[in-house]
Amino acid sequence: HNCKRCKQAAPLRLVNDTESEGLDAQKEKDTSSVGNDVRGIIVRMHRAGDSLKKISDTVGLNGRKYPLFMAVCNELGMKKEKEA
Repeated sequence: HNCKRCKQAAPLRLVNDTESEGLDAQKEKDTSSVGNDVRGIIVRMHRAGDSLKKISDTVGLNGRKYPLFMAVCNELGMKKEKEA
């Protein structure tokens, strides 16, 4: 019985690691789908002092797309600390 448990545990970990790596790679590729117009809006709103949540809502990169929004912010040199 112990051997079956060990064999079952290892593949579960490998699947989880692979999924998280896939999501990271997907985030990097997806940032190219965000156009220069949207990037300009993000920069202008950030300079005006708007919160990251408000900016993400405005440009439609909220909810499930928020990680994409944060990746774009990182590319633009915006730090998460400025959200507060």
